[in-house]
Amino acid sequence: MTAPAVRQRLLALEHRYPAYLLTSLLPVLLMPLASSQAAGPQRLVMPLVFTLLVLQSLRTLPALDASPAQRRWAWLFRLCGFGALVAVWLVQALPMEMVPVQHLLPRLQMQLVSLFMLMAAVRLLHQLALAPRVNLQVLSGAAAGYVHLGICGGVVATSLELLHPGTFSSGQFGGHVELLDRLIYMSYVTIASLGYGDVLPTNVVGQRFVILLSLGSTLYMSLIVGLVLGRYLASRPPEPPGGDLL
Repeated sequence: MTAPAVRQRLLALEHRYPAYLLTSLLPVLLMPLASSQAAGPQRLVMPLVFTLLVLQSLRTLPALDASPAQRRWAWLFRLCGFGALVAVWLVQALPMEMVPVQHLLPRLQMQLVSLFMLMAAVRLLHQLALAPRVNLQVLSGAAAGYVHLGICGGVVATSLELLHPGTFSSGQFGGHVELLDRLIYMSYVTIASLGYGDVLPTNVVGQRFVILLSLGSTLYMSLIVGLVLGRYLASRPPEPPGGDLL
């Protein structure tokens, strides 16, 4: 596809950004209601929330052209997304007593979700970097990226905690879902530079992760502000010569 065709593709995707923002907010708002230990609706919150997030990510972040490289990455992105969903629902389908926190399946689930979230973050940043204009829809996409970064940080931190127990001082939790909610909270506290200190990294792995998360959030905000401001200034009509200098 040519550059004009990619531009048209990006313009056609703009209307999906507000829905992506709303879907990205679901884990932040609903994960406190989730539980891996309770029977009933509370146990369905986590798989339903992440199913919606994965499906909306796949819908919002497709390949921008038909080149072989784009098609391969899009295929890998879809494969990772559907693999994450299979793992999420497989853990959900098993009896609670068969899936302790340190079971292989919660670890595999968090690793697949982590990989998918990282790929989605890169794809969203790529799309925003190529956005031909700035409007409310594109701004909602930029906001979705920030929300997505916090969730991604919490998912990766949960994966690290399951692989190396004691990486974070997360306190008492009932299962991997409660741990995920706790570390999503830690992720947002970190990227917002609040530093409450109630959840802390306790080893080198956790410390380096927090450093990378802080750097990633700072770089994201710098890049987005620069891109959005640059697109906005480029889209403004030039001022006529000899205009009012006041």
